[in-house]
Amino acid sequence: MFAEVHKTLTERFGGVTWFSRAPAHGVTESGGKRIHDDIIVVEVMADAIDNDWWSSFRTLLEVRFAQEEILIRASHVQRL
Repeated sequence: MFAEVHKTLTERFGGVTWFSRAPAHGVTESGGKRIHDDIIVVEVMADAIDNDWWSSFRTLLEVRFAQEEILIRASHVQRL
């Protein structure tokens, strides 16, 4: 499944970075219970953000990886 995500992002954005120290381990509390989860960070660089595409891709990933929620975030970067 990860290979397909890698392929999709590479084809769309021309490259992708998977952080080599992943997965990290996360803990959240919900309803008095601790929930442990693995966190994998993937990064792409893009000139513009297509919110509709990312929303659809996020939904696809949530289903594919059986996750309640996958966080996709965007940051403005200034090239120096």
